Amino acid sequence: MRNFSNLITDKHFDNAYAKEMPVSAGMKGSTVAILIMGTVIVMMALTLYVGLFASGGSKDADLSEAQKLVENVTSTEPEIDVRSLNQDLREMGELATVDKIYNYSMEFEDGKIPLFTKRSFTMDYSVQVRAGVDLTKVSARVRNGAVYISIPDVEEQVFHVDPDSVYIHDEHHALFDGNGKEDLQKAYALAGEDAREKVDTVSLYALAENNAETIIRNLVEEIVGRDVEVIIE
Repeated sequence: MRNFSNLITDKHFDNAYAKEMPVSAGMKGSTVAILIMGTVIVMMALTLYVGLFASGGSKDADLSEAQKLVENVTSTEPEIDVRSLNQDLREMGELATVDKIYNYSMEFEDGKIPLFTKRSFTMDYSVQVRAGVDLTKVSARVRNGAVYISIPDVEEQVFHVDPDSVYIHDEHHALFDGNGKEDLQKAYALAGEDAREKVDTVSLYALAENNAETIIRNLVEEIVGRDVEVIIE
């Protein structure tokens, strides 16, 4: 697993993960083809120069024609292999773009008769929330030199109350206490429900989506091997 947190500038984002990106055979093949084509054109330019100069043509005109051919070679960008690009992105699988810890406190109360059956306590706890996108559902296409990327909606990947973070205080026991273990399990379940109500998922998902777009743009340029315009659809 590789950590892509350095690709994100948002101060609230802690971690981002993606799989190792293999360099595809398609990308290597297209680069070799461009180099071979460039060598052939340079040789043609030199042949043109020698031929025209030998026939008495203008040296400056000959040099200008040769330079144009060489410039065409150097300005030609390798063609983007869309199939390989899609394959490389999808092989990364699940991409986490937001991973946050929230700390909350809640009151637990059970029973109805004070002193006899009613018991209560306050519980502090932490909940981890992770969200991101499934890159196996990504789709890329190329048009006029730009890469258009269609990404799926942000999904919740982890929502977990950490048992080690639980701290119980302000306990009030009843004369006829129930099963303490069952009470604790019930409290954990209530903590999960409490956290669901308190976590601002709208803001969290908006941050996750923004981070996903930033990461994917950088991933595409890394896979392609050069700067390229990336448009998120």
